[in-house]
Amino acid sequence: MENCHLILSQVLDDLVQIDGIVAYSLFQLPEVSEDRQRVYAKIMSLGKCMHFAVEGLHLSNTAGLESIESLWRIRKTLSKCPQTII
Repeated sequence: MENCHLILSQVLDDLVQIDGIVAYSLFQLPEVSEDRQRVYAKIMSLGKCMHFAVEGLHLSNTAGLESIESLWRIRKTLSKCPQTII
C-alpha cells in the first residue's frame, strides 16, 4: 500500500530487541522529510543499522544518512524536470 508505513513503525517500536532492519529500497522510507528524519534518529540513537538492498547502502551514521538524503533530493528534483523525447 503506497505511503503506508505501519510495518516500519511496528519494527521501529521493537528495534531495541533486534539488530537492525533490511529494506528492499530506501524509497520505501516515508516521502515526508520530517518522517524520514524521525526514522533515522530512532535507528542511530539505538546504535542500530538499516540496510537498503537495491542501493547497497546502509544507515548507521551521519555519512550514511547524507548519502540516503542525497538520493532522496535527486529523486524529488527529477520528478520536477521536464522530459525530452529524442
